[in-house]
Amino acid sequence: DAHKLKNYRGYYGDKVNLETTFTIYDFEFNFDSQFMTHDSTITVFTTRPDTIFGAAFLVIAPEHEMLRQIVTDDARGAVEDYVKQALKKSELERQEEKVKTGVPTGAHAINPATGEKIPIWVADYVLSGYGTGVIMAVPAHDERDYEFATKFQLPIRRVVVQDFGTVLPEPKDVTGPVVIGYDPK
Repeated sequence: DAHKLKNYRGYYGDKVNLETTFTIYDFEFNFDSQFMTHDSTITVFTTRPDTIFGAAFLVIAPEHEMLRQIVTDDARGAVEDYVKQALKKSELERQEEKVKTGVPTGAHAINPATGEKIPIWVADYVLSGYGTGVIMAVPAHDERDYEFATKFQLPIRRVVVQDFGTVLPEPKDVTGPVVIGYDPK
């Protein structure tokens, strides 16, 4: 809608963006809303569609309406406690916070580019007012995702190189196709 687009442009500028869907893995019921369709998918937001092969996990905002629908029984207590704490902070505090926090929801999704089963986390660095309130986390190519993945020991896969022929520092970490020559500046 127009309000979200205005917020998006204020936060991200006029960068390329994409909304795409990830299938919720082993989802037990259907939920029909603007974020989830009848076939159990979740819509995610990214400013870097070229990095989808490096999406190692999804992150959902604590106030997202779909969170309570996807959290597993085993994770429910930790998620509810986390959400209570996260919502005590203002959006500004959440954006400026240096230490990343979050908890796994117990749910997983399928990366549509790789077919890989990836975890869904709830974290307060994702805000429901920007994009869809759910992001695909690509820690090799996003500073906040990198800080989060490092803290929680989640996979980091580099899938973008600047120039053809560039030797990656750790080529063993590259999985799937490599996008060449993207300059985000």
